Amino acid sequence: MAGLQALILLVVVPAVAWAVGLLVLQSARRELTRESGPQLTLEPSKARILLHLGYSAMPILLGLVLYALARPALDAIDRGSTGDVVRLEPVVLWASFAYAVAAGSTLAAQTWIVKSRLRAFLGPEFGRVLPLWVVPATGVIFALILVFLLLAYVPPSSLVFLLPRIRPCPVRPPASKHSRSARSRSPSPLASQTACEI
Repeated sequence: MAGLQALILLVVVPAVAWAVGLLVLQSARRELTRESGPQLTLEPSKARILLHLGYSAMPILLGLVLYALARPALDAIDRGSTGDVVRLEPVVLWASFAYAVAAGSTLAAQTWIVKSRLRAFLGPEFGRVLPLWVVPATGVIFALILVFLLLAYVPPSSLVFLLPRIRPCPVRPPASKHSRSARSRSPSPLASQTACEI
């Protein structure tokens, strides 16, 4: 359940916000084309729209990266292996929610800026609109650093299943004087540890 919630908040919500922004900009561009004539349908305007779509899709890609990095902890939460992992679930949920809110607000702000200044964005004043369009991306960067800091403090018990499972070796009693010759023939600790692996 935690994995599905994280997937929705980290990937699906930014993707939906990006698609809504795409539809809004497409309708605004059609209206501007009807008002101004076909001169805005040149290659520079298409390239700038593609530039906006490419850069505004970064929250989706960053959400995929965060989801891939959080998969071990999410799988451990779904298994409910230890108490530390269970206590980690609300923290991961709220961090994913914070990233979803930051990504959605960033995409909404960027779409609003480009829509309100679409003529300048597609025209010769593109350089004056670009700094305004980049500023809202700081919200996504802040949320990204927040989730990275959270993943850095994931308890090691949630990552146990990534390591080879090792069953405890039987404890041997201390060797007597008569078994010193047998101790020299005993296998090395590395070999005994390898023998105890499942």
